[in-house]
Amino acid sequence: MSTLWRFMKELKEKTFNEKSDDFTKAVSYCKKLLKQKLYHSKTVESKLKDRYTPRVVGKTMKYLESHSYFDNDLYVKKLKKLCMNKFYGKKRFKKMLNDKGIYNKENCYTYEEEEEILLIFLDLVWKKYSHLETIDYLKKLKYLLHYKGFSKTNAQKYIQFE
Repeated sequence: MSTLWRFMKELKEKTFNEKSDDFTKAVSYCKKLLKQKLYHSKTVESKLKDRYTPRVVGKTMKYLESHSYFDNDLYVKKLKKLCMNKFYGKKRFKKMLNDKGIYNKENCYTYEEEEEILLIFLDLVWKKYSHLETIDYLKKLKYLLHYKGFSKTNAQKYIQFE
């Protein structure tokens, strides 16, 4: 009886198709996710891994990619724009991409883009904290530059810290 059971299990795994209950549930789950918000394919894949077997995840991802459900380039552009609006530097943006598992050198800020963001950010910081003593202002500025993830080379171009 156990040999028959093993044979049936192997047969079931080999005949996995797109009409499987888990597959249809996974696809509808992904469609629901993608209706609500734009996701990168890696993020959706990690969400699927929490719920389904690797085989279902693989089939689902192939199906979604073949039917053009993902626009990873658009996702990265929107994330980049969001980070620019929040005045995040290159390091912080790179960390966000790494956390999502989608870091790629082409996706990251250019040196010039970070410089533009830094100039606007420095102007805003000056307007907000110009009332502080020089030492306190520099401490605050140094903290904010580190927190926002600006590269030291860009920051040292405009500010000289001791």
